[in-house]
Amino acid sequence: MKLYSLLLILFILVTAFSCKKKNANEDEVSDFKKGEMLTHIANQIVLPNFLNLQNSVSELNTSWNQFKTVQDDASLEELQMRWQTAVLSFHKVKVYEFGPSMNVGLRAALGTFPTDTTKIITNAGNANTNLALLENIDAIGFPALEFIFFRNNAKNELIGSTQMQTYVDNILTKMTAEVNSVNAAWNGGYSATFGTSTGTESTSGFSQLMNEFCKEYELAKNAKLGIPIGKQSLGIPQISYVESPYAKISLLILKQNVITLRDLFQGKGANGIDNLGMDDYLLALEKSSIVSTINSGFSSILTDLNALNDDILIEIQNNPGQLDALYTKMQNLVVAIKTDMTSAFGILITYQDNDGD
Repeated sequence: MKLYSLLLILFILVTAFSCKKKNANEDEVSDFKKGEMLTHIANQIVLPNFLNLQNSVSELNTSWNQFKTVQDDASLEELQMRWQTAVLSFHKVKVYEFGPSMNVGLRAALGTFPTDTTKIITNAGNANTNLALLENIDAIGFPALEFIFFRNNAKNELIGSTQMQTYVDNILTKMTAEVNSVNAAWNGGYSATFGTSTGTESTSGFSQLMNEFCKEYELAKNAKLGIPIGKQSLGIPQISYVESPYAKISLLILKQNVITLRDLFQGKGANGIDNLGMDDYLLALEKSSIVSTINSGFSSILTDLNALNDDILIEIQNNPGQLDALYTKMQNLVVAIKTDMTSAFGILITYQDNDGD
């Protein structure tokens, strides 16, 4: 009887200690303010980068109007430079495909590739073409403008076709309206709503951010790298699926994608200052190993990208082994991002993919 009583007392003490330790951990985690993290992301990362995109598209419009007036090599080069600046600005915000961006389908409207060059030429010859139709999604946005501005004999093709000039006008008008709309919505109250949407349900701002973060990473890995180098076609390169075949900056765009995701993970603002990010939340959850894995993965991927030519077509021909190694590094990071991190956050992945992980 005495032994039974002693064991009972010992069980009660152990249980009480375990509960106290668990509560202490819960209190420690609750000290991390997800709302502050989301507010920082909204105010210091999303808003400045959408403003930057808005300004870049405006400058692209200005350069286009200048080219139509001057029509010389210098004005075309300026136009091409403004296009590159604007497309890289777009890749700093395309991860936020929820809320205002989702409402206008910004990622598809501005960035669907490969562009359909035959459709572009056909559309330009039809004054009644409706660019808002889904059937024209691969004949608008930055990829369509790239073909028009960077193709062989681009200057003379543009000078000699008022129909194509009108088509560019219409593309830029549509892009400007969509970017301005999204920027206005974030500034008009959505940023505050996002900052308080800290839950883990699929409709919360936090959950949507995490889902799009994972989705954007896989889009970068597969669409920008894996498919062109033949990872889904038995090793046979698919050069027709290269993102930037005319401006020849495919890997530069991929690098911007990776930098955007790395900075978002680390909470690095548009001003370059590191603040609250996903890494800080993971550290509060005592998941430092996940932070180390993701940070080292991003660093290694960027090191490889910095050693490659911006044009993936050159690298497919000359350095297929380096591209294969880069893809492997990106693939190896998927589990840490999509499984380990989201599991730690209690987030359910709701988008569909074919990655098999």
